[in-house]
Amino acid sequence: NLGKNKRLLLISGIMLSGNWILLFEAYKTTTIANATLSYYMAPIFAVILASFLVRGEKLTPKKLISTILAFIGLVIIINYSSGDVRLGQFTGIMFGLLAALNYAGVVICNKKMQGISAFDRVLAQMGVSALILTPIIIFRSQIVMIAPIGIISLIVIGLVHTTLAYLLYFP
Repeated sequence: NLGKNKRLLLISGIMLSGNWILLFEAYKTTTIANATLSYYMAPIFAVILASFLVRGEKLTPKKLISTILAFIGLVIIINYSSGDVRLGQFTGIMFGLLAALNYAGVVICNKKMQGISAFDRVLAQMGVSALILTPIIIFRSQIVMIAPIGIISLIVIGLVHTTLAYLLYFP
């Protein structure tokens, strides 16, 4: 039922795009380790957001303690691995955390949707993301012409490595 869920599909498609943009900005501005560790906070954000936005989800003391410990662990690991966290590193970590927050938003939207198949949900979210990301990619890359192998590679990455994986992740 696309009509009933169109608002959540639009929001989650926008957040999915934001997730990708912010994650790749994190990779550009900090180390891959810091960006990835920051991004792995998405489940923590999902637990916190779900307790406020999803009916029946409670932030139990166990979840709260786990969340706090995970965040402390992130701070310790990033600080230990980076030594002196410079502004660029900090900016990249913030991009990673914002990407994680966007992905947690996608998870929450998916939890709130009802009466829609996984295929329809993924198709709509990927479609919204494609509409948002295509002009951004063209503008930022200043792409004039893409070689046929590049187009084939983009299609394979988009359909197999992204859409199929996403469909399996959110059944």
